[in-house]
Amino acid sequence: IAPRPKILLLDEPFSSLDMTSRLQIRNQTLDILKQTNIATLMVTHDPEEAMYMADQILVMNEGRIIQVGTPDELYYKPNNAIVAGFLGPINKLITFVENGKAITPLGSFIAPNFNEGDKVQVLIRPECINLSDANESKENKIFEVVTSRMIGGDSLINFNVPGTNGKQSIQARMSDDFQPAIGSYIKTEVNDKDVYIYPI
Repeated sequence: IAPRPKILLLDEPFSSLDMTSRLQIRNQTLDILKQTNIATLMVTHDPEEAMYMADQILVMNEGRIIQVGTPDELYYKPNNAIVAGFLGPINKLITFVENGKAITPLGSFIAPNFNEGDKVQVLIRPECINLSDANESKENKIFEVVTSRMIGGDSLINFNVPGTNGKQSIQARMSDDFQPAIGSYIKTEVNDKDVYIYPI
């Protein structure tokens, strides 16, 4: 920064730091870049870091840019499954369109621009699956907890749903102290706006 460059290039500048140092130095770096108003191109494989640091994100796959936009645009309006998967863990369900909806164990979701019988992939981020306690039941959308782990203020809960090749593991991330016991039963709820449907 001392020679006041017109463009600053950063190649994974924080990757070798421990978590605490990484957050601190990342914050300091962003403050300095804003103060000096130097255009910066930064390469990172960390989606959280990209969304925190960037005004504009370019997602690349196999050497090609596949989407450009603000962090909000890429997170809420990914134009394909690769971009959706880049921005963090994601659950993928393979299914078919029936009566204008993609039918999954987690619910039926409106599938515009698809034809009857089309095979599609339904993507749902773990943080978009809302869980609540349920008694043992054979009702629809009630599943048995396989693993339940607390990570800071969040809980990661895994449960199995029927899949195309038997059982499929689904992960939910709850931002409160909800931590069901392994073997207990939970109900799921997913909003249509939190679901991404793409062709296969």
